[in-house]
Amino acid sequence: MSRIPNFVNVSAEDVQNVKRGGNNFNDVELDSFLQLMVTGLQNQDPLNPTDNSEIIAQIGQMRQIASSNQLIETLQGVLTGQSLGTASSLIGKRIEALTDTGENVEGVVESVSVSVNEKDDSRTYKLQIGSDRIDLKNVRSVLPNGASSPEAEAEAEAEAEAVAEAEAVAEESQPVAS
Repeated sequence: MSRIPNFVNVSAEDVQNVKRGGNNFNDVELDSFLQLMVTGLQNQDPLNPTDNSEIIAQIGQMRQIASSNQLIETLQGVLTGQSLGTASSLIGKRIEALTDTGENVEGVVESVSVSVNEKDDSRTYKLQIGSDRIDLKNVRSVLPNGASSPEAEAEAEAEAEAVAEAEAVAEESQPVAS
């Protein structure tokens, strides 16, 4: 005769999880799963015990799921860092983008802000252009900043004059062909 499992080791939180309909794997912690598995092994039918390969397969599945969850968290961290790096690299650059209402905006990015959705921990990166806050995903193009600084323009003009003078001196010193 099989025994009814004894759920003494099951926490009140686990019971509440079941009542809420928490059948999602993320709702079950590894410790809770192991407690349930050990309780099941202690209370199994001695005439029809659970096969060792079945237990090993379950443990293997738990490890795969745990490593997948860890990989997802790592990739989300990398994505967060990359998005923040991309957004902050646009500070001081001229961009074309769309507002949330679909209007075209062009201007220099003044700052970057990050908002976090507490429900799913997702992040939204906003660029400040004048009075507009633009979502990073709405950037259409990064434009050249246009005119360079007055110092750079003066240096380029001085170089052009020096080259012109050098060419004039070189023409004067060439022998005249007869």
